[in-house]
Amino acid sequence: MSNYIFPQKCCVCMGPAETQQKVSKNESFGSVNASATVNVPICLNCKKEKFDSPIRTCVITSIVIGCILGLVLFPTDKDLGPIAGLIMGGFLGGIASIFFLQKVKDKLPVRILISNTDFKANIFFENEEYRKLFLKVNYNI
Repeated sequence: MSNYIFPQKCCVCMGPAETQQKVSKNESFGSVNASATVNVPICLNCKKEKFDSPIRTCVITSIVIGCILGLVLFPTDKDLGPIAGLIMGGFLGGIASIFFLQKVKDKLPVRILISNTDFKANIFFENEEYRKLFLKVNYNI
């Protein structure tokens, strides 16, 4: 992505920025692959609440549910017993978490959208005040 200037405020709550959050997007449009990554300023509280917790919860929940389903669907193995079910379920849960992670990422307060016509990446800020400040700093709008 272009070299953007990010206002040194939290992009979620507009408080003082204390760290950065990596936001990335990878898209495939037929034979064309497009990707973009930016580091946006954020406070520690918003990073934890809006980024870290939902992602961690999604992964852990998917794997736990996968393990439970593994025990139900593959309850016994003559050599390994219920361990085989746990392993298979954990594997299935890990695969399912990839799907659910994409759904979680689509709801984050900062997202990158890639156009399927010109493959350009745009940053979307849920916080309208931060979005306006970002546009003013980068495009003098």
